[in-house]
Amino acid sequence: MQQVILSHLKESEQQNGVKVLLAVESGSRAWGFHSAESDWDVRFVYVHNLDWYLKVNEGRDVIEHMYDDDVDLVGWDLRKTLRLFQKSNPSLLEWLHSPIIYYADGVFLSRMRGLEPAFFNPIKTMYHYANIYIKHDKRYLQNAAYPMKRFLYYLRGILACRWVEERQSMPPVLFVDLVNGTVKEEAIRQHIQELLALKKASKENDLKEVNSDLVEYARHWADYYSERVGTFRPEREKTSSDALDAVLFDMIQVHSKQEVITIPKTYLDWSFDEDERHNYKFVVKSSEHKLLPSARVRISVIGRPMHQCGTVLRVEDDGVIIHADEWLDISEEYSLALIKDFE
Repeated sequence: MQQVILSHLKESEQQNGVKVLLAVESGSRAWGFHSAESDWDVRFVYVHNLDWYLKVNEGRDVIEHMYDDDVDLVGWDLRKTLRLFQKSNPSLLEWLHSPIIYYADGVFLSRMRGLEPAFFNPIKTMYHYANIYIKHDKRYLQNAAYPMKRFLYYLRGILACRWVEERQSMPPVLFVDLVNGTVKEEAIRQHIQELLALKKASKENDLKEVNSDLVEYARHWADYYSERVGTFRPEREKTSSDALDAVLFDMIQVHSKQEVITIPKTYLDWSFDEDERHNYKFVVKSSEHKLLPSARVRISVIGRPMHQCGTVLRVEDDGVIIHADEWLDISEEYSLALIKDFE
């Protein structure tokens, strides 16, 4: 299914003239309690070429498409994404921590995760998850038998509130990790595991009676956080948007070129300067492509949809020295693509 999803993403890039920076699974598959009938909720962040951002009237900043193969594709433009990130949007933060990544620009994802602690708002996040469990309680959990999917959504909202209160950080996306980090009682954990197994083996809206001890446990903490959310006020410092402006500028600069020339048969020859360990030597075995000092290049891991960028520092007789934006794993094989200043 991953290849189908990557094909849809490539088609969306071509149809909309954008570059995908991050594409992940969201919803029940990312949380780990999907069934065979669950859709594929693919969420992605994309960047336009520079000229798209240089207009008086902003264009549409969302891409949406529902495919016949049950792939629900929704993407947000980079500027919209950064504005929501600045507001600590919990849905976006879940994207950044999804355990299922279809594609990621390594530099973009690393920088966003690194900035998260400065912009994370635990108060807003607790309200978000409290609203989830309150909504599901009122709409779906008023009878003796519940749709298992809805009870799990309800329980996930409650446990996410507990995580935020105790750690003041973004709760894990994977439900099992959330349970292990918040539920102390072994018997309750066992009831949750049994419910998850039953959910995965059932149809989406099957009605089941949930174990009474688990229901009582959930109700207790739901009542607690319905009160606690109004008094939960940890101190926060206001953060400048300068770092987000830099992400916007860099991603547009790197990805706004219409043409990216891949340099074939490129090897990584491990080498580094004593005073700067992000400097690597590449041997380019293609005379058709000449790298110049200050050129920006894309460094991709062969066989995996991960890449980052670097800058050519100098050209030597036996290769070029490139300063990578992030660490490279020398056990991997890499290819290069020239994204500007090429001849």
